[in-house]
Amino acid sequence: MPERLILSVPQKHEKPNKGGVRSVTNQEKLELLKEKSRQVEAGGGEKAIAKLHASGRMTARERLDLLFDEGSFVDSNRHR
Repeated sequence: MPERLILSVPQKHEKPNKGGVRSVTNQEKLELLKEKSRQVEAGGGEKAIAKLHASGRMTARERLDLLFDEGSFVDSNRHR
């Protein structure tokens, strides 16, 4: 299972705010979103994907790639 992303860990060189939690910059939020996207794209992990392929099946993303023309499908429900 992918590691959980924690947004509220104060760094040693930063002062926490009144609640004891440091603010997260927009750049950090963007990096966390990119990391989450990579985790989502990885599906259930390499082992799970290999198991699907070994049984002659494809992942949902692979099936979507076959179903839609390139560039015609945008997955807007990625980060739920």
